[in-house]
Amino acid sequence: MKKEIEIQRIRKRYLKEIVCQSRKWLVMAGIAMLILSIYNIVISWLLQTIIDIVSGDSSMTILQVGIIAMITFLIFIAAYVIYRVARPKYLYQAMLCYKQKIFCKMIDKNLSSFRKENTSQYLSMYTNDAKMIEMYYFDSVLEMMDLTVSFVGALLLMLWYSPILTVFGLILSVLPIAASFPIANKMAEAERKVSDGNGEFVSIVRDILQGFPVIKSFQAEKEMKKNFFRENERMEHLKYQSRYIEESINLWGTAASVMMRLGIFLIGAWMSVSG
Repeated sequence: MKKEIEIQRIRKRYLKEIVCQSRKWLVMAGIAMLILSIYNIVISWLLQTIIDIVSGDSSMTILQVGIIAMITFLIFIAAYVIYRVARPKYLYQAMLCYKQKIFCKMIDKNLSSFRKENTSQYLSMYTNDAKMIEMYYFDSVLEMMDLTVSFVGALLLMLWYSPILTVFGLILSVLPIAASFPIANKMAEAERKVSDGNGEFVSIVRDILQGFPVIKSFQAEKEMKKNFFRENERMEHLKYQSRYIEESINLWGTAASVMMRLGIFLIGAWMSVSG
């Protein structure tokens, strides 16, 4: 337990340091992501403006809208070119630094300390943990930027068009989102169990491979199969629980999106008919 706590503490400290060291590419990718997120909002505004022009409810002309569309499209392309370079560079530098720090921490230990530890935890940090850290920590920083800007921008655009519909939209989306918060907390715990379980599983497989001559000498193949099957089932069950919780979060998110869109259209249609 002490070993696991130490590894978790080392990981958290290193992750913060790595993000700071990779901040140049992170900032570039973040700015590009900001522009791309704003462009998605601009597209919605352009489509609505075109509809208003066709229905005769806009003072703008098709030519004006076309010029704005062309300028914003060129900005979009430029931002995406920057993002295409900056995001892979950021992830490359972050993961490179993460693995190097973990290795240096391991190699600098004295022999007695190293022998007391389960080295499978370090193997897990290079395999399963590294993949999860890249997806759910380093890359999620950019995803959070995108979601935040998209949400704020969409909210402002909705308020501009109809404050009443915006209020109804927020009410319709709050309940499913609030219901997903307890599940999100369970997700973090499930991921931690998968990480720990993967370390134990790797340790067992490594011990079996290293002791293969002994297993054959004592004809212990049957017992080793039972051990492997039991640990393999336990590991896959942990992964199943993690995937189940992840899909539950996706379910609530999708429900919130569908409820909000359908609710806004229905309320908007009712306001139009009753007005």
